[in-house]
Order: sequence, then C-alpha cells, then structure tokens
Amino acid sequence: MWSSILTWNNLGLLLTALGTGLSFWQSYKAKTYKDEIKADRASLALYELIPKGLSAKDECKKIKTPLNLGKVVRGLDYDAVIDSIETFHEALEVNQHRIGNPESLLLDMSKLKEYLTKYRQASEASVRFSIADTLYGHLNSINIELAKLRDK
Repeated sequence: MWSSILTWNNLGLLLTALGTGLSFWQSYKAKTYKDEIKADRASLALYELIPKGLSAKDECKKIKTPLNLGKVVRGLDYDAVIDSIETFHEALEVNQHRIGNPESLLLDMSKLKEYLTKYRQASEASVRFSIADTLYGHLNSINIELAKLRDK
C-alpha cells in the first residue's frame, strides 16, 4: 500500500516538475516574442521617419543661403517650409520611445527645435539664411543617425 502511494507521489512530483518546466519555457518564448515585437515597432518607426526626414531636409534646402545672394526666391512660402520641418520634429518626438534615445539624436532634436524657434523670430534675411544653414546641418545629422539606427 505504501509503495503505491509513494509511486503516485513520485508521479505527481514528476508531473509538477514537467508543468513547471513548461511554464518557464512558455514565459521565455513570450519574452522573446515581446522583444521581437519591440524591434519590429522600432523598425517600422524608423521606416516612417526616414522619408519624412529626407523630405524635411529637401524642404530646408529651399530656405538655405542661395548661391547668388542678390537673387530673390519668388513663390516660396517660408512658413510652409518651416511647418514641414516642425512636422518632422513632432514625428520624431512621438516615435522617440520606440527608436531609443541615442544621445546624439536627442541633442540634434533639441537644437532643431531651438533653431526652428530662432528662425521664426528672425526678421533679417541674412540671419534667417544663417539659421537655415544650421537647420540643414542638424537635419542631415538626424537623418544620418536614423539611418545608423535602421542598419543596426
């Protein structure tokens, strides 16, 4: 009689150990899936941001210092150009938690916001051209950083 009880206890112990092992294995798989989903969301955010960044950089080219300073650019809506750059900045802020927070990207984002504000407040053309040149450099740096993150 005692031997049958010990056998059932051993069988119960074995089944409990198997159930525990299965639970650990499933929790490991769930964590792996969670990490994969995070990586996929980061990739999707980068694939969304990179074209917006390139477009903002192309728009910024329009307001940079022209080669011929005497030439007046006609038909250019400077506010629309700045709005498109601000839209990119807002998209960066929204997706920042997905792509991580590289120090250089955070620095360029804060500088971008600072120079956008300066550009809106500047009234003299030469000052605006100088700020736009700096904006273009920061947009280029941000696009390079995003491309590096995508290629990781």
